[in-house]
Amino acid sequence: MTKGLIFAFHGGPTSFINRVNDVVDQLDDVDLSLLERLCEWSKDNGFVIPMGSLELTVADIQFRLKKLERLELIDFGVRV
Repeated sequence: MTKGLIFAFHGGPTSFINRVNDVVDQLDDVDLSLLERLCEWSKDNGFVIPMGSLELTVADIQFRLKKLERLELIDFGVRV
């Protein structure tokens, strides 16, 4: 059974915070909401995006996560 998808902040939390400032103009409200959730999950859920926790289509989730990875905000891809 899949619990979710593990992610990490690219370069660690400090690097993530610095990088957000550099790319914030490339993020929309949905991206920012997702980043807020990722920050919560990093503390409360051991850096795991729980299965079924996002109210987006699978295609939109994939697009958003790839966008955040391309902007060097997160690294992801390991299922647990």
